[in-house]
Amino acid sequence: MLYEGLCLAALILMAGAIGYRLAVATKIAAMLKVDVAVCEDLSIEEQAFLTGGPRRVVAAALFRLIGQNRLSVAEDGTVTLHDDVYEPDATAGIEKALIGAAGISAFTVADRRSG
Repeated sequence: MLYEGLCLAALILMAGAIGYRLAVATKIAAMLKVDVAVCEDLSIEEQAFLTGGPRRVVAAALFRLIGQNRLSVAEDGTVTLHDDVYEPDATAGIEKALIGAAGISAFTVADRRSG
């Protein structure tokens, strides 16, 4: 009698666990089918800020300047800004701030280039 009761309790417990697992699996499957709005029109700076904060934005702007050959970094760490470093566009504010932090006025560079 005791053995049969123990087997019945184990069977009820197992049935409950299987039922719970099926309920969770159904809920997960339903959540995976939900439409999620993904914003795909973020700029590089916005993506950099969301993934790493202000430091990542500065790194992204520096790498863009290097990639566009408007900034050179020597092996000893010397940074050289070229004459065409300032170009008015959507990211000019960040680049102007970086150039200003380097000690060169972006307006001086732009005036020197146009004049």
